[in-house]
Amino acid sequence: QTLRASVDWSHSLLTAAEAVLFRRLAVFTGGFDLDAAVAVCGGGGDVERYQVLDQLTLLVDKSLVQADNTSEHTRYRMLETIRHYALEKLGESGEADTIRTAHRAYYAELAAQLDIPGRANFRTLVEQAEADMDNLRAAFTWSQDRGELTRALQLASALQPIWKGRGQLCEGLAWYDAILDDDDISPAAIGQPVWTRAMADKAVLDSIISVDSADRADVA
Repeated sequence: QTLRASVDWSHSLLTAAEAVLFRRLAVFTGGFDLDAAVAVCGGGGDVERYQVLDQLTLLVDKSLVQADNTSEHTRYRMLETIRHYALEKLGESGEADTIRTAHRAYYAELAAQLDIPGRANFRTLVEQAEADMDNLRAAFTWSQDRGELTRALQLASALQPIWKGRGQLCEGLAWYDAILDDDDISPAAIGQPVWTRAMADKAVLDSIISVDSADRADVA
């Protein structure tokens, strides 16, 4: 209760623009960078994109957002207690669906960049996707919860380099299984190209896991 009162007090001192950005930032899980904040939270007349950095800096100064500086760039995050408070404000604002959809669009595009062969910055994209896995998970869940299963499977397939190359085979399979194992969902409802690719990508992960299991059994 004391912490809640403290956050209430801090929130009451925010300007209108700070309050809008504060609640919108709650959509991020596991942190975010400035580009994501601008793309997801800027616009709509309340906080323009060019204002996001200044308003974000003010929220950091007021300890409502944490800034983690590295040699390459800065990532931001909210303490979970503060984030839950901000989520309440986002829900009350009536713009939660809009912000969550913008969040999904941003991270779906990030994942889609991994799906372009021969990218010169492929390693950097993989590292960024790894840093934002919590946000990618949230984007997948949002798509699934809204019944936008085509988007969910497109996201899962775009992340195939993560599933195969970064030892996250089981999580990748879980994403596919959450949709493909549902007998009430048909290829027609998803779209045949997306469905076919998802089935093929799932089969690849299954085969890798089977080979790994067999190799471990031989060693034993």
